[in-house]
Amino acid sequence: MVIEDDVEIGANSTVDRATLDATVIGRGTKIDNLVMVAHNCTIASTPSSSPRPGISGSTTLGNYVTIAGAGGDGGPYHHR
Repeated sequence: MVIEDDVEIGANSTVDRATLDATVIGRGTKIDNLVMVAHNCTIASTPSSSPRPGISGSTTLGNYVTIAGAGGDGGPYHHR
C-alpha cells in the first residue's frame, strides 16, 4: 500500500491492501468518513469523496475527481 503526502482519510474509512499489485492513494487526496477503497485501486492526485461511497477493486481514478456519497433520511415523510 502506498499513501502519498498530504492525504487525509476520514473516520471509519477502509483502504484495502492489494493482493497482487499496490493500492495507491495519490498526493493531496481527501477521503471523507465511511469510504471503502478496495484492493489494487489507484487514486491519482487531489481527488475528494463525500461520505459513504465505495470504490471497487482495481479501479483507477484520475486527477481532480470527486465522488459523491450516499444520502439518506431516517425520518418518515408526512404529506398534507
